[in-house]
Amino acid sequence: MGRGGSVVPRPSSWILDGLGNRLSNKFLKTGVLDYLQESVRITLEAVKATPQDNSDPAGRLNNFGNHLDERYSRTGAIGDLEEAIRVVNEAVETMPPDEPEQAKFLNNLGNKFGKRYWRIEAMSDLEEAIRIKRQAVKMIPPGHPDFPATLNNVAVPLRDKFSRSDVIDDFEEAI
Repeated sequence: MGRGGSVVPRPSSWILDGLGNRLSNKFLKTGVLDYLQESVRITLEAVKATPQDNSDPAGRLNNFGNHLDERYSRTGAIGDLEEAIRVVNEAVETMPPDEPEQAKFLNNLGNKFGKRYWRIEAMSDLEEAIRIKRQAVKMIPPGHPDFPATLNNVAVPLRDKFSRSDVIDDFEEAI
């Protein structure tokens, strides 16, 4: 309640999401972990405040997952990476199949599986990163400006797989 008994409305989910992104940017510029901690907290509020009929729940979830991932990169707390994978996977699942942003979200998810592979060295994580990134490549036409980078993103985990298994097919596909 505000002054005089009036109800103070909660900020909308897009305002909270934007604030979370700004705080994350401030963390990236300053290195002050408190900004990142607040970014994660505010972006979670944005996810919770997103109405069921909202057109962009996936965007809120993806941003929340990215902030958790950034915190994992800073603190090494594996729980943040686990939650980031869960949340970004949920974001991908909530998107319509023809959504243009889906390839970017798939790439984000693949990156998170790649990070977990490097942390716990589970080959299943590397395989999942490759599978997801291949799926992202299939969604982008060859002439699209994002196609080369997306294709390169598949090559990285394939190279990692080759260096571990010496399977020449992985090396050939990475090239």
